[in-house]
Amino acid sequence: KHASTVSGLSPQEWEVVYGQSLEHRVAPLIFERLKQAGLHEAIPRRIREEFHRVYLTTLSRNLRLYNRLSKLLQRFNDENIPVIVLKGAHLAEKVYGDVGLRTFEDMDLMFLEKDLPRCGEIVFECAGRKDPCRLNVDIHWKIDFSTADLPIRTESLWDSAMRTTIW
Repeated sequence: KHASTVSGLSPQEWEVVYGQSLEHRVAPLIFERLKQAGLHEAIPRRIREEFHRVYLTTLSRNLRLYNRLSKLLQRFNDENIPVIVLKGAHLAEKVYGDVGLRTFEDMDLMFLEKDLPRCGEIVFECAGRKDPCRLNVDIHWKIDFSTADLPIRTESLWDSAMRTTIW
C-alpha cells in the first residue's frame, strides 16, 4: 500500500514532501526510511540528491558537535561532575542509531543541582574562548515538562541513568 502511494507521487508532490521534511527537520530520517523500504528510487533524482546532501550536511555538522561534546564531557568527568545527555545528542546515537539522522542545534545536559555553579563555570570557560569543547549548551537540573498525568521525578532519571559512551 505505502509503496504504491510513494511511487505514485508527482514531482511537484515530492517537492512538497521534501520542503515539509526540511521545515520539520526530518529530511535525513525520511530519506533513510525510504531507502530502508527500498522506495528511494521512486524519488525524482534531483530531490533524491537533495535528500542525500541534507543527510551528509547533517552528519558532518553532528560529527563536529559530537567531537566538541566529547571534549566537554571529558572536562566534567575530570572534575567528577555527573552529567546526563538529553534530547538530540542522546537520541541521534542511541535511538536513531545514526548521528546523521537527527538534527539538533545545541546540547541539552542535566546536572545535579549541587554541581550547577561549577558546571556553569566550565561551560562558560569553553564558550568564552576558541576552546575545542565550545558549543551551545542548555543546562538542566530538573525536567520541566512533568504533568499530573505524567509525573517525572528528576531523582528517578539519576537513579536509572546508565554510564555510556557518547560517540
